[in-house]
Amino acid sequence: MLFLLPWSDNHGRKPLMVAPVVGHILCTLLDITNFYCESLPAEYLLISTVPVGLTGGRGIFFMAIYRYIVDITTTEARTWRFSLLGGIVAISVPIGNLISGYIYASGGNIAIWGTALVLYSLAFLYILFGFTDSHGHKSFSETSDETVLEKALYVKPIKTKRMELAKEGCMDVFQNLIRCFAETFKRREGYKRACISILIALMCLLLFSQGNQSVGYFYTRKKFGWDAPDWAFFVTLVSASSSFGILIILPVLSGYFKVSDGIMGILSLLANIGAYLTIAFAVSPLMVYLSSIGSTFGPIATIVIRSIFSKTLTSDDLSYAYSVLASIESLVPLITAPSMNLIYQATLSFFPGCVYLDTTSVEMERFTVKPSPTFFRMQ
Repeated sequence: MLFLLPWSDNHGRKPLMVAPVVGHILCTLLDITNFYCESLPAEYLLISTVPVGLTGGRGIFFMAIYRYIVDITTTEARTWRFSLLGGIVAISVPIGNLISGYIYASGGNIAIWGTALVLYSLAFLYILFGFTDSHGHKSFSETSDETVLEKALYVKPIKTKRMELAKEGCMDVFQNLIRCFAETFKRREGYKRACISILIALMCLLLFSQGNQSVGYFYTRKKFGWDAPDWAFFVTLVSASSSFGILIILPVLSGYFKVSDGIMGILSLLANIGAYLTIAFAVSPLMVYLSSIGSTFGPIATIVIRSIFSKTLTSDDLSYAYSVLASIESLVPLITAPSMNLIYQATLSFFPGCVYLDTTSVEMERFTVKPSPTFFRMQ
């Protein structure tokens, strides 16, 4: 993940989008094969996960999409473009969960895998033929002047360090790893290095605060006697609220009212704090349902952080920085889920909602960082 985005600067974004889709297609075909080969032991099911892991999975896929959006959009339109992508992803999850139940009821596992195979194939064809790669184009973030922009699109770009990285061999992997971090955290004018560090820290804290989702079902079952359908309804409600906030509220605030990214990030932070406190001290299921209102603004934070991140750096440095950000994002959940489980088990006997107070304290740490002068300086 640390080397693929710099590599795509020279070879285009499409390969990073195609590879994960191919991996999921192979995974689905292997699942179907295992289904019909009943004599195979259950351990063979693990083989189907290998293609997804080798091709990068969803992490590489969305990382390439975000970088592609940066390539083809202006800084003014970037936030609402990110929100459109995030909203589509958010709303697709509850729709998929809803439809999958009916598909499984009508055709079983084969119907599920067949539907997935068709959708993956359509995605594969669309990526290949549906749009033009941004290969060789400079990012719109560097200029808004039409004359300069035209030159950037049609003049052959000068070789930079990112293209040198793309040509190096496997023997230089460790050196490339150092270079990715060195390019991301090198000294820049206007305190931009501090801004980048703050943004990465904010993203880590945000992902850590979302770790309470791993114990949410057990908390509601312990306190209110919820079963799986009750929890599924709540998750659907949260997803609907998130989709409304990302698809409607964020584009209106950013595009129509011209609200700055920093202000929207603080609104998201306050919404998360309110939602977590409501769940922590809930005395009835109604209070848990009301906490979903905070999900209207809560997911905006991730989009805002990515947007500010893309506006802070030039195109030459952005691929390095995005690679570092995506790599750190993939590591944080490895810490959050076990930590939340330990906190929940330790406080289960006297205050099950303590895990939500812990995430609230993490949000408060974000609150002390976001309004800092350095954070607003980069806008």
